[in-house]
Amino acid sequence: MNNLVYKVYFEKVNLKGYSVGFVKDQEVLALGVLPGETAIGELKTINKKKILIVKEIINPRKDRQKPFDATYLSTSPWQIFSYATQINIKKSIIQGLFVNKDIDEFLPADEILYYRTKVEFSFDELNNKVILAFFDRLNKYKKIPVNNFKLVEPLVMDVASSILKWINRNNIPAKSLKTLTLRQSKKDKSVIGILLFKHREQIPYNCTDLSKIKNLAGILVGYSNPKSPASKVDEVFYQLGNLELTEKIGNLSFVYPYDGFFQNNLELFPKVLSKINDLIVTSVLFEITKRNNPEIYSHNLIDKLAENTTLNIIELYSGVGTIGISLCKRNFNIVGIDILESNIEYARINAKLNKCDNYEAICLAAEKVPDDYLKNTDVLIVDPSRPGLHPKLIKTILRTKPKYIFYLSCNPSTLHSDIKLLQDYYVIDFLGCYDFYPNTPHIEVLVMLRLSFIK
Repeated sequence: MNNLVYKVYFEKVNLKGYSVGFVKDQEVLALGVLPGETAIGELKTINKKKILIVKEIINPRKDRQKPFDATYLSTSPWQIFSYATQINIKKSIIQGLFVNKDIDEFLPADEILYYRTKVEFSFDELNNKVILAFFDRLNKYKKIPVNNFKLVEPLVMDVASSILKWINRNNIPAKSLKTLTLRQSKKDKSVIGILLFKHREQIPYNCTDLSKIKNLAGILVGYSNPKSPASKVDEVFYQLGNLELTEKIGNLSFVYPYDGFFQNNLELFPKVLSKINDLIVTSVLFEITKRNNPEIYSHNLIDKLAENTTLNIIELYSGVGTIGISLCKRNFNIVGIDILESNIEYARINAKLNKCDNYEAICLAAEKVPDDYLKNTDVLIVDPSRPGLHPKLIKTILRTKPKYIFYLSCNPSTLHSDIKLLQDYYVIDFLGCYDFYPNTPHIEVLVMLRLSFIK
């Protein structure tokens, strides 16, 4: 099965968003195919997996739709799926992971286009001109030219086009460029940029013309080690304008830096924050108050006492403080912990900005949190990156046993794996799904875990 043409029927979609078929009982993956379709293509081995490079769809489904972007296979391969199909597949995938717990809430996206607040471009050359590009999802050495990208607002693409014109006016070769990252504030529509070079000597002596680009509030021009795949700023050469963004979530305001984490879907994220707040008020507060007052049987009286109950809440992987600060108007003691000093600096700024006197921010790696921090914790909130919880943190949780855990995850697979390690002591009380990433295989999942002897 090496670089030969095959006809493959695809049955389903896997956790990573690839359609799955079989050739002679061997699993074959593909992008650009819907389950129930048959595709013809070249079969290749990529990262030890059999991948069909699709050339033709024989029996297209009636709900197949034309992709919005020519680069969709690199960025959002589910653009060919109708949105109803995307939702049904995502529900099926999550329910397949959590077979013993029904989904309590599934919220689709309010907007399936123009929702992203961040995009990262690479560069290539075409007809002796530098062009914007994305890496091919199936070939890390191949780049796909970008003319448009409809997951960000047109204004962001206009800024990208203007920066590209500046690059070409200055005769900067594509081989000296690493990435261009653009981030947008949904609140005021301003855009900031990070333009990174692989070769210091190619950075122009004067970059001030960049500050004249319309809607570009600020830009950093810097060097990034070409040996690293990450777009990390290793040396700053120019900083022009403002490199902070501000956002409004409900009645709260947040500031974050050019390199700080902030949720991409600002239509759905406030609904997740509201759900966390509601669950803490209606479930956690009630149960803890009831446990602390075993002589009281009246639900109404427990509800009244719960209004004055103090909870100790710790948020790990806290970023610039969005989740913890959204809870600070209640009678809670909240500590946000993050490994990055810049995140902690902005979490403190945001706590002050929103008058949250009961919020404390600490710079510390999650896996290094002492047992004493979690021993008396009523609610532990975690929002890790895709790899999930650090194994040392899971061991700390099992030793200290916080009463409730709220786990917000952008990777259901690692979420499921982490919960399996906790299942001897915790049960799932709530499972919610939020389509932060329409047209992609990704979905945000919120789980509320309860220590099994609490109830």
